[in-house]
Amino acid sequence: FFSGVRQDGCLTTLVPGPCCMYLGNDLYIHATGFAADARVTINSLNMHDPLYRPDLVSILTACGTIFKKEEQTADAPQEEASSDAASLTPALASCFEEIRPMLDAFAGNVSVLYKDLTTGAAFRYRTDYRHPSASVIKLYLMAAMFRGFEDGEFSPEDRIPVPAADFVPSCGVLTYLDADKNVSLRDLIELMIIVSDNTACNILVDFYGEERLQSYINQTLGLHATSFQRKMFDSARAARGMDNFTSTDETAGLLEQIWNGTLVSEDASRQMLQMLEHQRLNGKIPFHLHAVRPKPVIAHKTGENDGVSHDVAIFEGDHPFLLLFMGSETDVPAWERMIGDLSLQIYEAHRQGC
Repeated sequence: FFSGVRQDGCLTTLVPGPCCMYLGNDLYIHATGFAADARVTINSLNMHDPLYRPDLVSILTACGTIFKKEEQTADAPQEEASSDAASLTPALASCFEEIRPMLDAFAGNVSVLYKDLTTGAAFRYRTDYRHPSASVIKLYLMAAMFRGFEDGEFSPEDRIPVPAADFVPSCGVLTYLDADKNVSLRDLIELMIIVSDNTACNILVDFYGEERLQSYINQTLGLHATSFQRKMFDSARAARGMDNFTSTDETAGLLEQIWNGTLVSEDASRQMLQMLEHQRLNGKIPFHLHAVRPKPVIAHKTGENDGVSHDVAIFEGDHPFLLLFMGSETDVPAWERMIGDLSLQIYEAHRQGC
């Protein structure tokens, strides 16, 4: 039921009509007769999300809950950090107890996720927050391309043109090479991941298709905090407020599937893991870890933009774990220094419990 409201704001009556259920992250699920595909579907309250329906948002006039509201006082704010049921080791518990107030005091929107891939023990700090993804979105395009390889739609060895007209600014190397080269799909993916090549990313988006990529994220992967709205350096769409988004939770799930060999297939997951191991942009999570012996193997992907800096990683070895940092609307240099410092602190605490 929706309540009818006059233009003066006065409630008139309750009328039967469309109803929906809120899912979090600005998303709601409902039944629709919109267009020709009447079905149960998901839409967004975020006007910059491709799932946004302005016609529905404009008639939303009432909401409620079927759950009893818990008493909450000013002295008991909602918990933003949590640990999973599988207990952390004492060293890690102490480590995160020390880290939590540092994150609370840090300006901007920051998220941290640690997960032991053997025991399932985890620490989460605002991991459902929906950040502009920057180049972390390239992980999802990599997965979509490997899905196409697996299905035989195209081959890693297929070569496609990279005209000078498609060059966009760095990160990357293609912009600095001779124009009009034909480059294999696999090489474009590798460049997109290990040096975050923006030209390679845009060429692959054009090859795969923007709408198809969003459908792969939503329908195949079943994700809704993650969305693709524009290519790299698309200033026209950026000026309209369009951006790509993801959350620490959903990206962690993607990395865990790669580690488990279940993203696309075991062989595809292995190849994707190897690409992430070749990462050349190592100034965040690995920064202090270069000097550690034995040197940890870190498969990771970074992302940067104005006010945005992320690094998301799989630490391999006998006791593997995930470690993800995302920050937006924040002081990037200060946040990147914190990422490096906390990565070393968490890594040492993790080793103490192994």
